[in-house]
Amino acid sequence: MINMKNRLLLIGGLIMSCHTPSTDTTAKDSVAFTPAPVGEPATLKPAAPVYTGPDTLGGDFNGDGVMEYAFVKKVKEGQGNPVEDGTPDEYAVEFSNNEIPSINIGCCEALLIGEGDLNKDGKPEFSVYQAPMNGNTYTLTTWTFAANKWNPLFPSFLVPTGGDALSMKELEGKVYLRNDSLFYQETDVSETFELKEAPVNLPSN
Repeated sequence: MINMKNRLLLIGGLIMSCHTPSTDTTAKDSVAFTPAPVGEPATLKPAAPVYTGPDTLGGDFNGDGVMEYAFVKKVKEGQGNPVEDGTPDEYAVEFSNNEIPSINIGCCEALLIGEGDLNKDGKPEFSVYQAPMNGNTYTLTTWTFAANKWNPLFPSFLVPTGGDALSMKELEGKVYLRNDSLFYQETDVSETFELKEAPVNLPSN
């Protein structure tokens, strides 16, 4: 007959055997969690080219009822210092519709500015705001498309900047219509550098 002391020892042993620690070393609280790597967001390839940016402009430039895109593209890499004996980079305005001829604008980098339909021919015009080879005086030329070719709507004019960048809002205000009359902002470079309103006489359509 098992006495009381032995009975207590037996019960204690059974209890200890029921609580033996697991030898599994893969407990959740001891394993570092490494999340799966996050890749680049998935993108779908567009059915047609998409152009964006300050050197890109959308519009129905040839009047065929279809949106085209105009963009500035470097077409020739310059060599050396163009101010000395080198040659500058050359740029062109090209179009998503290959049937629209490109515009060779030469040197240097440029921005495109949408102007709307300035001459009431049913097609939008745009301006090219172009950096100089040297200095801070830019050039602005407004282009129009007719008879399958590009021509300046009126002579180019200079935009002195004094080294300060002009905002797109300022550039969009350089050429404008008021009461069906066309004007551009001319800078008086003689002394004051004040802006003057210069009228443009367009030929009748």
